[in-house]
Amino acid sequence: METVDTAVIGAGVIGLAAARALAERGRSVCVLEREPRPGRPSIAPTLWLAQRLSAAVLGVCVLVHLATIVYAVRGGLSAESCFIPHGTETITHDTLSSGNAIPTSSGMMGGYPGAVNRYRFLRESDVLEKMQKSELVNDIDQLSGTPETLQLRQQDFVQNPADVYAVLWSAAGGFGDPLERDPAKVAADVENGDVSEKAALEIYGVVLGDAQATERRRATIRARRVQDRSAPPRKLQGEPLLLATENLAIHANRRFGCAKCGADLGPVSHNYKDYCIRNDLPIEASNPIVGDPKRFIEPTPQFRQFCCPGCGLAIENEVAVADDPPLRDVEILSK
Repeated sequence: METVDTAVIGAGVIGLAAARALAERGRSVCVLEREPRPGRPSIAPTLWLAQRLSAAVLGVCVLVHLATIVYAVRGGLSAESCFIPHGTETITHDTLSSGNAIPTSSGMMGGYPGAVNRYRFLRESDVLEKMQKSELVNDIDQLSGTPETLQLRQQDFVQNPADVYAVLWSAAGGFGDPLERDPAKVAADVENGDVSEKAALEIYGVVLGDAQATERRRATIRARRVQDRSAPPRKLQGEPLLLATENLAIHANRRFGCAKCGADLGPVSHNYKDYCIRNDLPIEASNPIVGDPKRFIEPTPQFRQFCCPGCGLAIENEVAVADDPPLRDVEILSK
């Protein structure tokens, strides 16, 4: 009996992308699909040019495109599909979308937000000419044509045979400060194509193949996070009673503390974020897929990082409107 390492059930966009990613890593894969052709049910009048998993930060991806997920424990991937009409003269579309201006999954405990939803439309492309020349198209960026900006609510726009539609959808946010991720795992992510060298350096603080340079790089990033502090915080003594989050401890004197260095982050009756170093960054810093948010919304969104004033650990982050106060996401009820 023939055996394989992995059986993927369903040859849809996720199934095909997962099978390809596994095959590129040297695994034997069998894809099971009930329909006569892969990609979509046979009734769909589309020809899929590309379907792929995508996990990017400043260049992180399985194939070409990048959508973002950064954190100490790296997790799931976004996905993208790209298609043209097939077996029909035109397709009439409506868009009904959210999560385009800002990430809807903001990350947890210092992890970066996931990818936004993104729609790209290319009119009168040269895709048919490339197909006639037997040139494989893996990405909309490989094509020439006239880009058209789609709105969040757009009705009855027509896709002609040479018009290419690319859809990238949102992904889960991260968990934990990316500077806490094992450098060896970051190196493996780069080797697998899940993280770019640029992201490894700028977000994870990893200099590939150089442990000492990695330590220096991470120390520099942490120092930059707390450069606006007025003075080093006092340290809480003793072991914490419990962890409110991965990065936030509660001590016997009913005060919050950094779970890594014990820096005092205020009484539990207050918002610990008021005792962190707050860094307000443009929303584009949260994810390279994020475009100009003013295309979609009037308020100015921002990516906020709340860092330990002692060691620079990223305690938590927020995606918020610039004028909004910090979210109080941890509240301790005690006598």
